[in-house]
Amino acid sequence: MPSPASSPTKAPIPVNRLHDALRDEGRSFGWLAKTSGFSIYHISKVANGHDRPSRHFRRRIADALGLPETRIWPKNGRKGRAA
Repeated sequence: MPSPASSPTKAPIPVNRLHDALRDEGRSFGWLAKTSGFSIYHISKVANGHDRPSRHFRRRIADALGLPETRIWPKNGRKGRAA
């Protein structure tokens, strides 16, 4: 059995501001699911940091909200406002 130190580690899932963006826009996961074509389940898993968003997902979500991707997924990986 490999030791924890030798086990491969997954890269951390990037911080996102999807909850903040939905709240600021007055939208719900249901609305975003209908608008983007992704399931509420998948959107929720990404928003809560359980799934890694693909580039396609990030683009479609940002387009649905009318926001730049960096507003939802800051490039610096911190929860602060993206520049």
